[in-house]
Amino acid sequence: MSPCKVNWIHALWGSTLVACAAAILTAQSSSNNERVGVGVEATAQGGAPIVPQGAVPFPPNVPPNFPPGLFPGGLLPPGVTVDVSEDAGQSLYQLPGTSSWVSFDVTNWRGYPVRLFFMAADRMGFVKDHRPRSAILPPGRTIRVEVLVVVPYAVGVGAADNITLSAQGPDGISMRSAAITIGQMESDTWRPSCSYTITQSCKDAQDTWKCQSAFWAAEVTVQDDESGLLKISAKPPIGVRYNSFYAGTKEEVKVYLQSSCCEKVIEITAVDLQGNYRVCNVDASTLTTGEIAAIVLGVLLLIALIVVIVIVIVVCRRRRRQTIKL
Repeated sequence: MSPCKVNWIHALWGSTLVACAAAILTAQSSSNNERVGVGVEATAQGGAPIVPQGAVPFPPNVPPNFPPGLFPGGLLPPGVTVDVSEDAGQSLYQLPGTSSWVSFDVTNWRGYPVRLFFMAADRMGFVKDHRPRSAILPPGRTIRVEVLVVVPYAVGVGAADNITLSAQGPDGISMRSAAITIGQMESDTWRPSCSYTITQSCKDAQDTWKCQSAFWAAEVTVQDDESGLLKISAKPPIGVRYNSFYAGTKEEVKVYLQSSCCEKVIEITAVDLQGNYRVCNVDASTLTTGEIAAIVLGVLLLIALIVVIVIVIVVCRRRRRQTIKL
């Protein structure tokens, strides 16, 4: 092989390897910095929830700008949650002069019983009653709360109202809203859509003893643009937060996940008003956006390197032929 060919190939190969390594390190660094915060429900006054004697309190000395809900030592449980019941979809469409009970499910995720007071409200005065008014909810239990909605005859078809059920407890207020549409529900056989992106991976915590102190994160996009999105649930429920949305929305809803690397799969279930549902298994072993970008960049650089090497070989051979002829 001629000196021209060897020098060109060595120089190009060395510079390309340096560029690939720099690109991969940059992508990994950026993906490690993409931490999606997860949190619990809002407290009444914006402070820390009240924890009964004997329960595990919030970790002290939380660093500033730390992702909400993720503290040194682990993820906090979601507390008390309020969701529209899966069988409430039909009741969110009503005709003038009719009434119905819209049901909500309230769950206590704490490790101790909580006393809850329920309140129901809306914008147009359709809400007339709710039951029960209060309850002592044991840990891990769910109670059904129903809201009576009465639509006057004078309300025109196409009008809309938002009803909200609130649960007041020792940790603050949890709430969920639902859209009441005046009219008939159209047929819908399409399932909600679901896609996700891993923003923090577990690639550095493959060993069992490391996974307990490491976390992964993901961003999930859920949407139903037909009858509207009714409910989003997660299994396991710890480490899940989503943008506040009202049941019946047809807009995209972002769900933010963060879980221990010992628990690498979270199951997200999205249900629409017609009862169509989609299960989305979010797997932490999926490559992050930064890692995918690094791989694509490395492949492109490798292709460019091969093209340059071919060009250099062709040029060197032509020069050699010209030298021999001379």
